This record gives sequence, C-alpha cells and structure tokens, in this order.
Amino acid sequence: MISKEFKNALKTYPEHKYQIAWKAGISPGVLNHLINGHQKVPIGDERLLRIAELIRFPTNKVFLTSQEE
Repeated sequence: MISKEFKNALKTYPEHKYQIAWKAGISPGVLNHLINGHQKVPIGDERLLRIAELIRFPTNKVFLTSQEE
C-alpha cells in the first residue's frame, strides 16, 4: 500500500503530476491508477520509487509496511 505521506508529497509538489509521470517513464493515466488504488501496487514498485526520487521523497517512506496498514 502507498503511504499517505507520499501521496501528499506528490499532491503538493510544484510540478504537475503529468510532467512527473512522463519524466518517470509512465503515462499520467498509469500514475493516476497507481495513486488512486485502481491498480494493485506491490511494495518496491519501481515506477513509484522513480517518482519518489524525482520529487526528492525518501524511498523508504513510499510504501506502508504490513504493521502500518
């Protein structure tokens, strides 16, 4: 599961989400599906880790651990 902290960081990042998605090598639609839970995301998903790096968010805080869910 994706952390709320990561979702908030992505929302408040000054660059548009579609620009971040293209820079990460995914379409904006895929990013939307990942963030909104329309597509299951395994812990360690490379797409979200690339996005985290682009927005300078700690990659170890992107996903919730099973204890935090």
